Amino acid sequence: MKIKLPIKEIIVTNTQQVLVTEEGYRRIVANLANQVVSKFEKHERIPMVFVATGAAMFWADLGRELSRRGYHNLDCGYMDVTSYGESNISQGVLSSTDPSVDVKNRRVLLVEDIVDTGLTLEYVIKRLYDLGAVDVVVVALVKKRGTLNPSVDFGRATLLIGESIPDVFVVGLGMDGHSVMVGGNIGRMYPELVPITWLEQQLSVKLPE
Repeated sequence: MKIKLPIKEIIVTNTQQVLVTEEGYRRIVANLANQVVSKFEKHERIPMVFVATGAAMFWADLGRELSRRGYHNLDCGYMDVTSYGESNISQGVLSSTDPSVDVKNRRVLLVEDIVDTGLTLEYVIKRLYDLGAVDVVVVALVKKRGTLNPSVDFGRATLLIGESIPDVFVVGLGMDGHSVMVGGNIGRMYPELVPITWLEQQLSVKLPE
């Protein structure tokens, strides 16, 4: 199922349902970039790995902010990780690939869009260390409140969180509904972060569960 609508038809008018505005998103990215700067030296060659595909937009914007701060030695890569499947709740890792850049004996900047149960992030961090990473700094755009699985252990990784949000399934800012909104469709282009239930009401459609 794909929903093809012009972006102008879905711009938010009722901001009460917006969790992160476009302007707020830019502030979050800039703030996180400042925190990353405090963790890495400019001369370091940094593997900057994003968790595909939801974090792609955030990863690109964060990379631009780091470049503006003089961090040009970024080895850009990704890990293709699936954790939601057909559910609105993270099920842990359902499928994954290893990072597309070498991480052995290197400090890794891991870019994630959302921390939910933490099971996916725990797996990815452990995999990076298993592949020889000496340190992992995680930058996450948002974290849901009260959803972290009590068994999750991020080990010695450092977590930098941009914003805390309620426990709702969200779309926008690169995040989508089970990959049904890609390319020029609403999920990848949507400029704000909103609960998926509210977006369904605005579009008069039901997205897959």
